Amino acid sequence: MAGAAYHALGLAAGERCAGVRVGGPLPPLRDRLEVRAAALVLALLLLVGVSELSLWVRQSSVDSYKQQVDASWQSIDEAIKRINAKTAEIGQIKDKIKSLRAEQSRLENLARFYDQDIPERMYLVKGVLGMLQTVVDDEVVIEKLDEPDKSAVKPAAAANPAQPAGPMDAKRIEAEHFELEAWALSDSAAQTFVKRVGDAAANWDLQVTEAKVAFGKGPLNSNGFTIKLRLVKLAEPDGKIIRLSNPKSYETPSFE
Repeated sequence: MAGAAYHALGLAAGERCAGVRVGGPLPPLRDRLEVRAAALVLALLLLVGVSELSLWVRQSSVDSYKQQVDASWQSIDEAIKRINAKTAEIGQIKDKIKSLRAEQSRLENLARFYDQDIPERMYLVKGVLGMLQTVVDDEVVIEKLDEPDKSAVKPAAAANPAQPAGPMDAKRIEAEHFELEAWALSDSAAQTFVKRVGDAAANWDLQVTEAKVAFGKGPLNSNGFTIKLRLVKLAEPDGKIIRLSNPKSYETPSFE
């Protein structure tokens, strides 16, 4: 049709025909497939670029936050190291204080031993010996006065097995104890001696326990009565000595 029109109008300029596109004229640009494909590819590239930019921004933010966290953690780690060092130093100081307190306690106990315990022991022993001198008569002979080992503390409940111990006695201990052996010419002299010892020992907060009087040989193989008893000073579990404000004078001795 185009060629015919050119020929009819004399516009062919010597050419007798014109080229005609197969399929007709091209559609508008917006309707062409290649244009739409190119636009779609361009849109996808633009979307990918925006996504990459967004991810890069987020990565930068995360890296910045990580740097802050690393700096904070480094500061915390250094603080923990300083705290551990201080804790170790405090532990060493505590051990040193504990050692100094133990040494102080040892020195205090040693000073109390020399300043208080030894004078009290000397006073007590002298008092017991002086007390025995006052209770001995012509019919009694003291054969032995012994102080057993004090390392094994004996409960007060076992001091007198013949008598049941009360609830308070079960908690008491023997702070001091002496074992006395004597000999008397007669049973009455032995009983009197035990009573005198009980009365006199109460002034020293000592009690007579486990008193036994039995027939036996004495000095020079003479017939008489042997006397065995224990002088005991009781104390509470905390070490406080029990004072005999209203003492029981003596324990009735058993006769064998």
